[in-house]
Amino acid sequence: MVSVPWKTLSSRKVSARRPKQLQPELSTAKFEPFPRLPLELRREIWNYALLVCLSEPAVCVLSSPQTGLAAQLTPTREVQNPHTALRAVNTEARQVALETPFSRDYNPQIDILYIPSGSFRSFTGNECRINKWVAEIRHLALALPVADSGLWLPYAMEELEKLESISIVYPKATGVVDVDDDVKLPSQERLKLRKLSDEEAKGGLKIHADYVYDTWAGGIPIQWIKSPEEHLAMVKADLNRKTMPGNLSVGRTVPCWDQKAKCLKLRFEARCFD
Repeated sequence: MVSVPWKTLSSRKVSARRPKQLQPELSTAKFEPFPRLPLELRREIWNYALLVCLSEPAVCVLSSPQTGLAAQLTPTREVQNPHTALRAVNTEARQVALETPFSRDYNPQIDILYIPSGSFRSFTGNECRINKWVAEIRHLALALPVADSGLWLPYAMEELEKLESISIVYPKATGVVDVDDDVKLPSQERLKLRKLSDEEAKGGLKIHADYVYDTWAGGIPIQWIKSPEEHLAMVKADLNRKTMPGNLSVGRTVPCWDQKAKCLKLRFEARCFD
């Protein structure tokens, strides 16, 4: 650590430029007088640190439809942050963290709205037809089993005026999963949806389908094995086809349709809970 006489600091302006070799050391330096600050000031600093953690982009899980009293008590658009690094710093920081609710309102500008299988029909059938808040959604994530959902999502997309991305959430990052395998939410850590790595997306994970698709003319056997990259491409192509102007019976063009490129102006991403 560089020692500079106090007299020098008070008698001349200290240059903001530092020798390059000192930058790493200074960037990790500790504020040693912190324990001697007044308790009230230390608590304000801890509260500020906690506020920074709670304002980071996160995942909002849309809860399943409730009835009766549960519908009034269960928040449906709230970001849960059950864990924060402040709880492991020291007793003082932990106390501040425990006094603060580990949740905040969903922020559509930065947060991912995750739709589990049990909430999908309610979201696409009710929320998107009745409530105006859906027009602010920018980042939507769907559980694997509802990625292929007929016209439910295309119709709902008519109301998603600011949609920028759609993610398919897979049950895990490696191995083999069935196309109907549901996604289990992690319970011990803060929810975080990460993108699959190139290795995982290109074959580290395999999605298997083996079922009969019922039509008015009879059942059609469906069998395939795809990587997340291939599966995502299939979902994207299917949504492009279903949302193409003229293909929806209501005849309304979805807001994210790019008329010049003749496709959806969206990012499609493969993710899993970290």
